[in-house]
Amino acid sequence: MKSFEKDIEYFESLISEGEILEATEFGLKLLNKYPDNSVLLDKVVDFLFKVGKGKNAINLILSLSQKKLKEGYIESAESLLKKGLKYEPYNIRIRKLLSLIYEEKGLLYESFRIIFEGWKNCRNIQEKNEMRKEMILKLEKLISTAEELKKKNVENLLIYFANLARKTLKADRCSLYLFNNKKNELWTKLAHGVEKIIIPADRGFAGYTFKTGTPVISNNPYDDKRFYRDIDQQTGYRTENIATVPMFGKNEKVIGVFQALNKKGGFSRDDVAFLSFLAEYFATIIDDFNFEKNLQQNTN
Repeated sequence: MKSFEKDIEYFESLISEGEILEATEFGLKLLNKYPDNSVLLDKVVDFLFKVGKGKNAINLILSLSQKKLKEGYIESAESLLKKGLKYEPYNIRIRKLLSLIYEEKGLLYESFRIIFEGWKNCRNIQEKNEMRKEMILKLEKLISTAEELKKKNVENLLIYFANLARKTLKADRCSLYLFNNKKNELWTKLAHGVEKIIIPADRGFAGYTFKTGTPVISNNPYDDKRFYRDIDQQTGYRTENIATVPMFGKNEKVIGVFQALNKKGGFSRDDVAFLSFLAEYFATIIDDFNFEKNLQQNTN
């Protein structure tokens, strides 16, 4: 019998005999002896979780991953971290390291997405805040690479943000309404699937959010009096669910509304939080690049 097979057999015998401490120590020794053996890693990690040593298992995965990264084995480190996520899907340390790997590989959206999923499922406020800061950093890097931003083209930047929101939330459509002060109307600077929508500034969920500055979730809009059915009638599109958030400009003034439509399973509070996060960041970019004057000119 080969040496590896003998070692595995002995390791499994320790487990079956209930020798937890000995099995743990021997399993770790085996990993040092066979660092690239994925079958062994699965057995050791699975064993550690079964005996209530999940923290040790995660630390082991992180330690091995960091070692692989230092040695330049990025793919191996990525594979290890993905195994870790199978055991602890929302572990912050694993997600941060995996996000860093994606970033090094030039996969900036994946780098952002892995942090977003972690943020959405954080277990407490402290973790939520930590991941939010990380999400801002990843979003900044994602946006800084956008050719639209480099050109300082407002219209293209709006499209970029809407596509980012739609892809991240897995919504069917996203729309961004801007306020036409002269006509007291809201109209879409962009809307997936349609050319242009114009509504009175006090109608629909968009109007409600614009006037009150309050986000809205409706997973049954046809039963909500605030729903503006005329849009569906005009476009032939049926709204199954909707999430709407305000976009605040200078002096906390609402300058527009960001809206997502038709997500399978409906929208959640975290989805609204993310839309608000994007809307807030977009408003900051408007201020930073002095786009507000541009926006007002384009709505007249």
